[in-house]
Amino acid sequence: MQRLKDKRGYKLLKQSTLKSVSNFFLIVYLFDSALQESLAGITVSKKVGNAVTRNKIKRRIKAFLIGFKPREETPRFLCNIIALQPVVMTDWQVFCHELQRCLWKVETGKSNGSQRDMNISVLNSNEEKISSDVSDNI
Repeated sequence: MQRLKDKRGYKLLKQSTLKSVSNFFLIVYLFDSALQESLAGITVSKKVGNAVTRNKIKRRIKAFLIGFKPREETPRFLCNIIALQPVVMTDWQVFCHELQRCLWKVETGKSNGSQRDMNISVLNSNEEKISSDVSDNI
């Protein structure tokens, strides 16, 4: 998995509603079949800690991503891995496990965001039915 470095990719991800959430990470992602390889950006906010702490977390994420290979059948995706405050106190094993779990949710589509989008599409279709029923009665 390559690093996402350009501003255009981050802007695309900012509009995405697909998210995978754990106690330590928030992953915002977007599937893009035009990509040759999946891309991952890393964001660590100042709320997480000072510069030394933030850089340590970024190095850990980069080290994890070097060994991470998405499954062959998974469509290519852009993702932004956002580290949350509790990640500071975790050890390497838990760190890897949580990041692996979040990325697995992205690969399989079993994340919180995709379920939310399905719910929104159901709500929108129900609203369209209700509005069409109301217009028919008028």
